Amino acid sequence: MNRKVIIIVLTIVTTLTVAVVVWYVVFRQQSGEKECMEEEPPQTNVHHVYEDEFPSADPIMVGRWQNGDNPQWFKVYYDDYDDEGYFWGKEWDESDDVQEYDLQYHGNGWFRWRKDGKTLLELHAMESVGGIVTKTYEVQIAKDGSLSLTDSSPRKNHYRFTRAE
Repeated sequence: MNRKVIIIVLTIVTTLTVAVVVWYVVFRQQSGEKECMEEEPPQTNVHHVYEDEFPSADPIMVGRWQNGDNPQWFKVYYDDYDDEGYFWGKEWDESDDVQEYDLQYHGNGWFRWRKDGKTLLELHAMESVGGIVTKTYEVQIAKDGSLSLTDSSPRKNHYRFTRAE
């Protein structure tokens, strides 16, 4: 009798555990889709904007930057903007066998950006998932002109870029 009860209890516990794991996986997938399923960034359009409405990019940010730890990783911040007041930028890592000329205009590798004080917001269009991935950084410009980015993840990853020619 004890053996029968133990088998029944273990069967119930196993069934409940599998049900909870399946529910959690489905819940995480649905939550992840909601976070990534934002609308695609609009194409750059400066044709219907009055001259006094032009946003201005932080001139310190605009330009080509090279990562200090991975010299094959580049970022370029442009002062070209979209209808929502975001500016355009692009990044690539040549160690992944990606060159700047491989990036299709406003496709993968391109992002929209906005700097507000010390906060930099980058919106990366991810064609593979059909949504937007948001990256937030704290920006610091050092006296030597280098650009330091600290992301908002719990790890506080730190990236240092220098101007590239």
